[in-house]
Amino acid sequence: RVAFSNTAVIHDRNGIPSLQFRIANERKNEMYGARFELYMMYDEVTAEGQQLRRTELLTLVRDYVPLYMMTWTCMHTIDETSPLYGISPETLAERFQMLVVHFHASDGVLLKTVRASHVYTPVDIHFDKRFADIIERLDDMSMVLHHEKLHDVLPAE
Repeated sequence: RVAFSNTAVIHDRNGIPSLQFRIANERKNEMYGARFELYMMYDEVTAEGQQLRRTELLTLVRDYVPLYMMTWTCMHTIDETSPLYGISPETLAERFQMLVVHFHASDGVLLKTVRASHVYTPVDIHFDKRFADIIERLDDMSMVLHHEKLHDVLPAE
């Protein structure tokens, strides 16, 4: 009962491109020690002409959350240290085959490890888009998570 957004987005965050995707907790209870991992899989041709499949861990802005209750937007900063540096909509499919996300946490009620994975291909990644707000803050300071908006994207501002 962990849901991933069916798209990932790339847009500027504080003036720097950022790859983002969302994960939502569809359980009624909290999870502890949530860890997120993002891997880029791509093909490489060696100097000898051999085709190799490579896997590289992409650094997330935050890859660990001690208490995971509602939703999380995972972000990878696309700076000079990122393998995605200089990526554009035109070069996206040339640069990688897929992004693989792994999630694991401990369920607070069942006391079992929850694991989930998701794959994003180049067609799942949208440039100059951002995710719509998914959390509504009520007057009494409580919050409502709108799961139906998990996949909604808007033009980046």
